[in-house]
Amino acid sequence: MEILQSAQYPEYLAFCEKMGAHFMQIPNWGQVKSGWESEILVQREAGEICAGVLLLRRKVGPFCLLYAPRGPVCDLEHLERLMEDVLRYAKKRHACCLKLDPHIPAEQQEYAAHLQALGFTQIPAGAMGNTQPKFVYQIQIAHRDAEQILQNFSPKTRYNVRVAGRKGVQIWRGGSERISKFYPLLVETGRRDGFVVRQMQYYENLLDQMGEYAQLFLAEYEGEPIAGAIAIWFGKHAWYLYGASSNAHRGAMPNYLMQYQMMLWAREKGCDIYDMRGISGDLSEDNPLYGLYRFKKGFGHRGGVGYIQELLGEYERPINRPAWACYRAALRVRKWYKKRLLKKFRQKGATAKQ
Repeated sequence: MEILQSAQYPEYLAFCEKMGAHFMQIPNWGQVKSGWESEILVQREAGEICAGVLLLRRKVGPFCLLYAPRGPVCDLEHLERLMEDVLRYAKKRHACCLKLDPHIPAEQQEYAAHLQALGFTQIPAGAMGNTQPKFVYQIQIAHRDAEQILQNFSPKTRYNVRVAGRKGVQIWRGGSERISKFYPLLVETGRRDGFVVRQMQYYENLLDQMGEYAQLFLAEYEGEPIAGAIAIWFGKHAWYLYGASSNAHRGAMPNYLMQYQMMLWAREKGCDIYDMRGISGDLSEDNPLYGLYRFKKGFGHRGGVGYIQELLGEYERPINRPAWACYRAALRVRKWYKKRLLKKFRQKGATAKQ
């Protein structure tokens, strides 16, 4: 096993692209998460990288937590040897637990069986998964021009795209220099939909660290920002990462035109898949999250281009069980506090509407 130095990151980046890795496994992502350090571990055959993993490391008292978001990056043939080396590394680092979230389809149960044989257990998924969603909605955009992409939308989605165009909604691209226009929309969305928003510096740092792989989109109506999104691309895959919209001018349908423009941007980058990310695994219409699925499904309605991809899910392997038990107890307290914070956040949003 080899721990890469920053000068070797371009080699690992090329390996990730060849393997179709998730963007959360490339070196840039290791610089995004504040409070976490990162290292990249690889194995070689005949001098070439054959397996690797980007590990995020966070201090937990005298111990640490290790997490491989959407990793590792390796095929089944190299999984066992890589994980054995990573577990040895985890012990040397005094880790209390190692968590994985493989970017692997759920039907590849042999991959899951190898993880279980190494002592990993699957973490039960909540409504939208755990740290990362277990169910995502993906759209095939390979070999399609702008009109073909539009024709694969549902009639209602196509209509809304055209409504936005007729009303004069304009879509702008930018980077961290425009984050001050995006962030208030995100805060407004968080209050409306009931989720806690990170500090603005996080999104600014994300755009800066991801560099050429990240793009900020802003939808403006009569010169006023009314919707925005952050998208990432890497290799043949693009992801819709964050989205936000104002309570004002919702009838202008900015999100529909913006998503269409994001898909065209993904094609410009040579991507074959546009990933709208998380949906619930429960597709019953009485599920509160069904509306999110319906919105995303509208962009892949025809021709079988849109589909639900279920991933293996999240796995954990305790390294120091007493330390891990203490950390999990602390997490329960944090979760309780976060619920209280979220309740206050929602109440503040409700008050603002009055």
